[in-house]
Amino acid sequence: TALIFISSRWHLLLKQLFITHALQHIIKVTYIGYFVGQVMPTSVGGDLVRGYLVWDKTKMTKIIISLVTDRVLSLFVIILFISLFSIPLIEEFIQLSSLI
Repeated sequence: TALIFISSRWHLLLKQLFITHALQHIIKVTYIGYFVGQVMPTSVGGDLVRGYLVWDKTKMTKIIISLVTDRVLSLFVIILFISLFSIPLIEEFIQLSSLI
């Protein structure tokens, strides 16, 4: 599922910041975080849970950086998909406007 890819991306970010956890642990933490994000009125609660569950004598700053970077990468992917899939719509709009 998509959460496995999201977990893998976050796992790579954590490794770059020298925070080592097994991928299986990160997958579990991601599932828990997304569940909390769905139950709580804000999705930030899920990120707080994810950060807390990987926090073990590690600087919290690095964990916050990884979570913010993960959010920014997610936003970038969404913008990329919207851009790619809107190209046919723009072409269709141009064709329709030339008929008017």
